[in-house]
Amino acid sequence: MLAEDQASRGEIAANEIANSFGSVLSLLHDPTRPLLFLAESWQGRQASREKPCATHPREAAAECQAVRMPGEVVGGESVEALSRLGYRPALDGVRAMAILAVLGYHGSAQLKGGFIGVDIFFVLSGFLITTLLFQEWSHAHAIALGNFYGRRARRLLPALFLAVAGVGLIYAIDPSLNHGISFGRAALVVIFYAGNWVAAFADNPTQVLALLDHTWSLAVEEQFYILWPLLLLICLRRRWRPLSVVVLALTLACASALLRWFLWEHGSSSHVYFRSDAHADGLLLGCALAGVYASRQGRELMGRYLGRWLVALAAAVGLLVVAFRYGPGDRFVFVGGLSAVAICSAVLIGHVVCAQDSWFSRTLALPALVWIGSRSYGMYLFHIPIFAVIATTRLSDRSDRLVIPLRIALTMLAAAASYRWVESYFLRRNHLKGAPMHVQRAPIDRQSESQQSPVSGRLLALPLRQRR
Repeated sequence: MLAEDQASRGEIAANEIANSFGSVLSLLHDPTRPLLFLAESWQGRQASREKPCATHPREAAAECQAVRMPGEVVGGESVEALSRLGYRPALDGVRAMAILAVLGYHGSAQLKGGFIGVDIFFVLSGFLITTLLFQEWSHAHAIALGNFYGRRARRLLPALFLAVAGVGLIYAIDPSLNHGISFGRAALVVIFYAGNWVAAFADNPTQVLALLDHTWSLAVEEQFYILWPLLLLICLRRRWRPLSVVVLALTLACASALLRWFLWEHGSSSHVYFRSDAHADGLLLGCALAGVYASRQGRELMGRYLGRWLVALAAAVGLLVVAFRYGPGDRFVFVGGLSAVAICSAVLIGHVVCAQDSWFSRTLALPALVWIGSRSYGMYLFHIPIFAVIATTRLSDRSDRLVIPLRIALTMLAAAASYRWVESYFLRRNHLKGAPMHVQRAPIDRQSESQQSPVSGRLLALPLRQRR
């Protein structure tokens, strides 16, 4: 008996040593397991505090499964369950408003404040990109920055290369249209998204890149795309709640607005308009709006205060007043006007997100506005070169009633061609692999309805100003 007891104890000890050795090996293979175990245990304790333990085995199993659901718990709620925005056609209508304002600014002296369309784009970009990142974090408890930057490059670069090549062809035909630096230098500046800083420190910021001057806003956004996901990822890994992200974004937005005010008052003139650090409040307000949308309480507040059509109408009227009354050199623009535009834009976007069935949202979702908004990126890229070419012809001597519609029509035609044969091609190639052939060959508008990205849904298929 004694020998049997000793043998049994020796066997138990050997098993314990083997289990310990296996645990060490598993720890070396996956060093995050203890952290995951602690997180699950903490979530289980939190769940047990909030409600009594289930007595029925089936109820207990359901509770255990609920604690271990994928998706980071932020502020007591899963971002995964709260941030699924889906496709909102009215957001394309917001893009249409923005691009039409820009076209009106560059095509007609009457809309002297149409440049605010760029700031509308900024707010929309901040909102959509941050919502996309929140959603990816909730699905995978991580943000694949390489995939994110790859999607941005595939979405933005093909049409940008096409626009740069088109400008080079125009210069080859009529070199007099280049009033800035050489085309080669300008092309490098634009492709590497540094145009805004070149303009900010140039003697004549609106002419230094000639027909590529308008790409300064693309540079601001691309710099945002590089920095903000990194900052948000750090916050999420530190288990920040959406409210903390909102506070951070609002703080940075106020700092950017105050910096613009300070630089303007101390003689920086319109150069400050092109600086990323002094023109980031619109993007950051969009990020803050996305942070509010990422929590249930935030969505309830948005629905309560932004869901009324009168609020959206007041914001739209405010944008119209700025667009028709204030020019780019007015003091109001730099000491609060751009921030007011960003706030009004955020109100509009919040209303569209929370009140899809309001008459205001349905108006923005009209097919014509959706068509324009979905092609707004190409329209923004091509409108300056097209406007300049028409200005060199005899048509420029005609009345604005003929020239302005012609400019807009040609811009829309070029943007539609780019969208159909350039932009959609790259979108199809990269997020429709494995889809049926009829889906791959269909226009991108219909593809997005039948084959959505598993991470970002409709967002990847849209010409977002996430993309502009």
